[in-house]
Amino acid sequence: MAQESARARAAWVDAACVGGAVVLAIALGAANLGAPSLWHDELVHVAVAQSIAETGRAALPSGEPYYNGTIFHLVLAPIIRLFGTGEVAVRAPSVLFSAINVVLTFWVLKPLVGRNAALVAAVGMALSPWNVAWARQARFYTLHQTLYLLHIGAFWRMAEVKSLRAAIMPALGVTLALVLGVLTSYHAIIFLAAPGVYCLLRASAARTWKSRWAASVIGLGALGLVAIGLMQWLMNTVDRQAVIVNGGLGGALVFAEREHRWYYFDWLRLNLSTGFFVLAIAGSAAMIWRARARGVYAALAFWGPMFVLTFLIGYRWPRFMFFAYPFYIAASAYGLTTLCEWLARPKPGWARKLAAAAIAAFLLRLGWSAVRLGADSVEAARGAHTTLATQHPDWRGPCAWVKARAEGAAIVTTSYLPVKYYAGRVDEWYPSRVVPWEAVESGLPGIEGVAQLREYVAAHPRGYFIAEWWRFERNYKDAPWADFSEDIAWVQAHMRRIDEASSRDVTVYAWGEASDGDR
Repeated sequence: MAQESARARAAWVDAACVGGAVVLAIALGAANLGAPSLWHDELVHVAVAQSIAETGRAALPSGEPYYNGTIFHLVLAPIIRLFGTGEVAVRAPSVLFSAINVVLTFWVLKPLVGRNAALVAAVGMALSPWNVAWARQARFYTLHQTLYLLHIGAFWRMAEVKSLRAAIMPALGVTLALVLGVLTSYHAIIFLAAPGVYCLLRASAARTWKSRWAASVIGLGALGLVAIGLMQWLMNTVDRQAVIVNGGLGGALVFAEREHRWYYFDWLRLNLSTGFFVLAIAGSAAMIWRARARGVYAALAFWGPMFVLTFLIGYRWPRFMFFAYPFYIAASAYGLTTLCEWLARPKPGWARKLAAAAIAAFLLRLGWSAVRLGADSVEAARGAHTTLATQHPDWRGPCAWVKARAEGAAIVTTSYLPVKYYAGRVDEWYPSRVVPWEAVESGLPGIEGVAQLREYVAAHPRGYFIAEWWRFERNYKDAPWADFSEDIAWVQAHMRRIDEASSRDVTVYAWGEASDGDR
């Protein structure tokens, strides 16, 4: 009876802690959700989901079919039908999935790393500035994280059962989560890294290829082939070029600032605290040592995908590892609870007392890092334009200014979707030699360079050029075709910069009658 009462109390405490974390996640995600302008990648999803809502087809404004993010688009389409395409409406699903992930983190981790670490990880998920940042984006990354948590959790339940019959439902869950994951983002095939390596290790330990672990390896390999086939079937030409040719094994597409092999590790250390990075590594080691098979699997759930992203794929973005981020937090949480448990025990001898003092000092410094990271989450919730997810260009003000004056004037931009959304129309985009995907998205041929721009301006006596700093004034210079020196010089010499209309990262230029009339 006493044991039942203790379990009931523990269940209430769990529910209160996880419920409080969910409330925090929703509050931080939903506050001032419409403050930053929607940016290009968000508007790709908005455009495709709007197409589904209006025509039943998953297509870009050009009419080109687009299937990357399909599940997210299917979630977003009825919301757009009901509430429109406002910033709050289209970002709301990400807030919801982020809150769901707090619960799933606890559900998945409790049988793997224990109750205390799972509770700390759930709260960490709610407060992490990286999670808060992605919860505030109209993108599929929080949904992708949801599906990965379900995939990892379902596989562990399948691995734990003793009969084939009992494994059927978890196996279906593993398969469904993977398929939905690929239908959400093509790199979901990396979901298989942790289960695959875990089964290989168990099969090797069994010293026979007639074990259920060997059968699981074969089954996961078959799932991988299905995922690859699904990817090939869904990809359009631009996606295939980016994902398979440029971003595939070895990766031909490498940005100078992300070519360093240990880029992901450096990003975690520099953006989410060196202390927590050390704690995550120590926590992973402790999980493996203390929790054995459970700990190995939990550690692989993060480090498995990290290995693939680090050594097999040269095209690197921090967001590519976001789906596995709950297990990075889990490693930190396990390290934290392990250290706290050790400190709580008596410490005979001066050596242990000295070690305890060093650990206590480390935890105090870690507490300061946690405060600063929490402040970053609050800053994001206040509507910050720059977060750990992205830097939002301020499109709303410049586009509204142009929209009010654009009757009879041409509108040219570096970025079709944001200007179309906020200004209502785009007549052409420039320079097309650098961002060819704009042609696929817009259906417009684009202006390639200065010679074509000169002809376009001559043919349109009045117009505006809305230039995103990142795509124009920043001037890539990574390759001859990406050097904008001539373009920038010509624009500045033949168009007038409208300071009152420009924002910190979007510049409005005017030419001809528009330039005269706006003086």
